[in-house]
Amino acid sequence: MNDVVIVTGAASGIGRAVAEVVLARSATVGVLLIDQNADGVHEAAATLGDRATALACDVTDQKAVSATVSSAIDGDRLIGLVNAAGNHRAKPSLELSPDDWHSVLDVHLDGTLYPSQAAARLMIATGGGSIVNFSSVAASFGWPNRLAYSVAKAAIGALTRTLAVEWAEYAIRVNAVAPGYVNTPMIRRAAEEGVIDAEAIAERHAVKRFAEPSEIAEVVEFLLSERASFMTGEVVTVDGGFSAKR
Repeated sequence: MNDVVIVTGAASGIGRAVAEVVLARSATVGVLLIDQNADGVHEAAATLGDRATALACDVTDQKAVSATVSSAIDGDRLIGLVNAAGNHRAKPSLELSPDDWHSVLDVHLDGTLYPSQAAARLMIATGGGSIVNFSSVAASFGWPNRLAYSVAKAAIGALTRTLAVEWAEYAIRVNAVAPGYVNTPMIRRAAEEGVIDAEAIAERHAVKRFAEPSEIAEVVEFLLSERASFMTGEVVTVDGGFSAKR
């Protein structure tokens, strides 16, 4: 029986960086990379090597997630899950359509709950594990044009705390990370399209820059590990002093 960590949203950005760090920390743990982008996730797995397996799956489809996770584990022991899948729609609140609203909430909330449910069922059977979700600094204050994203990230805090309390009896720890701005493809596209002013936002961080995905991944790997064995129900802010400066 091999130990396995699942990472959603793993084709690029923070998810891919988490997979890299997990593989680097252990010579035996395998990583299952889940992403809706089939080409991207298979490319990531090929780059990461033999202990990385690519799985194309829509994390908002509960049945598909359950079937994918169950068949992929196939006798191995699931010790960790990282819910890093995400998206974003930047629009004034009065202009948000139902599709805009649900496209963000579905990916962040359904896409966190459904993999967590599938993972927890397997973890219960093998003695527990660790789940790490993704909130954001956007959850803690009013940020114009980011309503759906901010609401989703705030809800992930509540989801994290509730699952941590419910699943503690099964030795499953549930925590979340709340990053500031991270140098991911999604953020770079937003800057290129003029949706955000990258220089101005970088200045809002005390360290005056965005995080690199690997810097967030290091904190995620810590929360997955037994070094964080007494941590559950926490939302850990990793924002380069963004909250402190604001």
